[in-house]
Amino acid sequence: MKISNKVPVTVKMSKIYSFIFRYTVSSFVIFVFAFMLLKFPVYSADGVKRGIDICLNSLIPSLYPFMILTNIYALSGLAEFDIPFTDKISGFLFRLPGKCLSVILFSFIGGLPIGATMSVRLYDRGLITREQCERMICFCVNPGPAFVISAVGYTVLGSVKAGLLIYISLILSSIIIGIITRFFSSENEFTAEVKLCEAPVHEKGIPLEKAVAESSKAMLAICGWVVAFTCITELTQNMNISEGIKSLILCVSEITNGSIRAAKDYPVPIVAAVIGFSGFCGHFQLMSLIRRAGLKYKYFLVSRIVNSGISAVICGLLFRLFPVAKETFAVGVRPEKGDTSGSVFLSVLMVVMAILFVLGDDYIVKRKNVKKV
Repeated sequence: MKISNKVPVTVKMSKIYSFIFRYTVSSFVIFVFAFMLLKFPVYSADGVKRGIDICLNSLIPSLYPFMILTNIYALSGLAEFDIPFTDKISGFLFRLPGKCLSVILFSFIGGLPIGATMSVRLYDRGLITREQCERMICFCVNPGPAFVISAVGYTVLGSVKAGLLIYISLILSSIIIGIITRFFSSENEFTAEVKLCEAPVHEKGIPLEKAVAESSKAMLAICGWVVAFTCITELTQNMNISEGIKSLILCVSEITNGSIRAAKDYPVPIVAAVIGFSGFCGHFQLMSLIRRAGLKYKYFLVSRIVNSGISAVICGLLFRLFPVAKETFAVGVRPEKGDTSGSVFLSVLMVVMAILFVLGDDYIVKRKNVKKV
């Protein structure tokens, strides 16, 4: 019995329609922003200036030193040392090898791309499997304490305690997501043998020169995305659209300006949700790492949505347990919106929708495989 390898006509047509749709939408978006750049050059210039200002005064001082430190840690081979108790802790909580525990801890204190970068480096060295790397990227993406506590808490909200509670809620949310991902593992043993992708060559002594070079290259790319998105958001803020849509665009686009806008327009748990989502600017910063690990972006997006919802819920609970005086909040925050019940409900609903999205997608894939058999 011959098995036909021909692709059905309906499949070919669906691919053609999909390509035409993507091409049309992409062309339309490019045309719109090109038109806006030509019509509003002052706004685009202001956006670029503000993006550069964010990079110089906030992003580089808080992130660059940690990037050098983590590169030294990874290049020197310290991440490959086996410590007995780390296997037990990491295996019990996340179903991951003990080598991953230091990466998880670094992701809590290093800033947005640190955890994902170190996860992919472990995969490149053949120390973890592709599936383990994919799961780590879903929860090892966290803002650093300098940004959350100092920039958001003290500068925006006028309260270090508020920033600390937001930071704790983000860390707890990441740990919860890490625990959830262990149930999506298809591997029998979390210490499964892996095939080396490249020989683990380490530098003699402290690899400072290479660490600084790699960190500078990564930092430049990150700053480029921040400047680009800040320019885009500046243009959208001057469009003739409602303030609610402007606020939503700013909150989901870039984490720095989004958290500032959220602090002015929404209760504090929504600020935690905005930071937990990390903004599409942050997503694009990690896109090369996501592709390198073989992770589908839609799963990463769902993990960010779930992280955003859980962070908001935990933040609301923490603010009820440890109240922060509303008088300490910076000017522009609306204290009358201090009740977090509405935000908690929306956050829970958002988490449930994201989980259903993942389960529904897996169910469809399984049904297709069954039909093929």
